[in-house]
Amino acid sequence: MVNKITVVGAGNVGATAAQRVAEKELAKHVILVDIAEGIPQGKGLDQWQSAPIELYDSRIIGTNGYDETEGSEIKPQRAISDIFKAVGTDAIVSTDIGQHQMWTAQYFDF
Repeated sequence: MVNKITVVGAGNVGATAAQRVAEKELAKHVILVDIAEGIPQGKGLDQWQSAPIELYDSRIIGTNGYDETEGSEIKPQRAISDIFKAVGTDAIVSTDIGQHQMWTAQYFDF
């Protein structure tokens, strides 16, 4: 188990990803980041409160900023950089529009 994993986006996909990371105890702390005030905090609290029922010990922390992600072992930016290292410049890259597109432009060294 790593100490901390960051999940960006507290919508259905991000919140579900954070829940699964916590349930599988892949990290001691799962940081759920979103720009919507109160949403990641509420979802993180709801998910953390289900820990005794689902029998996991990971803590889900919701936030609107990136300060809490400091020390994360896995962040989207690092994942994109690691993918580039693995596949090189011959890859075809597809992203959604928004933050993932920006991270790919910054961290996938075309």
